[in-house]
Amino acid sequence: MKMAVVGAGAIGGIIGAVLLKEGEDIVLIDADKNHVKAINEKGLKIDGARGELNVKIPAILPNEVKDTYDLIFFVVKATQTADALGTTKNYLKVDSVLVCLQNGINEDYIASIIGEKRTVGGLVGWGAENKGPGHLTQDSRGDFTIGELDGSITDRVKKIADILGKVEPVVISENIWGHLWTKLLVNSSMSALGAVTGYTYGDTLKDDLAKRLVVKVMTEIVDVAQALGIKMEPISGVDPVIVTAKDEEKYKQVSAILDAVYAPHANVKTGALLDYKRGVKTEIGRWNGYVVEKAKEAGVKVPVNSAIVKMVTEIENKERKLSPDNIKEIIKLGSFEGA
Repeated sequence: MKMAVVGAGAIGGIIGAVLLKEGEDIVLIDADKNHVKAINEKGLKIDGARGELNVKIPAILPNEVKDTYDLIFFVVKATQTADALGTTKNYLKVDSVLVCLQNGINEDYIASIIGEKRTVGGLVGWGAENKGPGHLTQDSRGDFTIGELDGSITDRVKKIADILGKVEPVVISENIWGHLWTKLLVNSSMSALGAVTGYTYGDTLKDDLAKRLVVKVMTEIVDVAQALGIKMEPISGVDPVIVTAKDEEKYKQVSAILDAVYAPHANVKTGALLDYKRGVKTEIGRWNGYVVEKAKEAGVKVPVNSAIVKMVTEIENKERKLSPDNIKEIIKLGSFEGA
């Protein structure tokens, strides 16, 4: 089976390198010329939780692709989905399969372009960083969750699980949409506030107004999912409803949960802050922005998510400064009341 990874950054590069070592026929496709050059000249260096590896794996630029592939792992940033898919669709045969392993929810858009029959949903439960051209670090171990968009358990999804299982354990789900919405909840809460304030996790925990907005973001997301009939999957065995609050008593309970979960990671800067530093667009527009899009479909109001997306766009366009002062304006824009 001929395979390719589109997006050879931290997650995608590690997937491709490990699968090649395990004997799979696979190539990396990435738009970063320096990264591709370094991989081809020196191999892909991987360190961190997996140990140290150096893998000689073929890497090519999108405009150099001349083949089609039976299986593609699609691992580009959410902001790059449309552009990357525009070329990736040319690498597919009628019976090829694309497995989406991105942050955020992109499966519905992808299926609209290449067809649901060629799309498998997925998410990654482990972390990695791109340290520079040809150098990736795996920060943690974890698992993959994959599933057919219609919830069926098919032979092809079992085969994909067998392949990905050579990298990390795989869970096959009959409710991939529920898993995707739960991860969206996690990605879109603390990260969103950091993206408009510049706060670390610890800063957010110390600022009561910021923390209340985090809870409001999560509450709005659960409201939208429920309105769409999505059954969100548990977070560490707990129903996501537990992190929603619409009164003061419940807010205090959720506040304590946030303290317990994030206090050990107080110095962590969100991915959005790192994106700002690199001068690239954050994924907030595709995370919280996706919530806003789906809220319109469901007829649910999401004023805080909407205000955050608007602000992040302005910050990215240099029309607004990254500052804790933005919190007060979010409250005003979001008609925020109570918890």
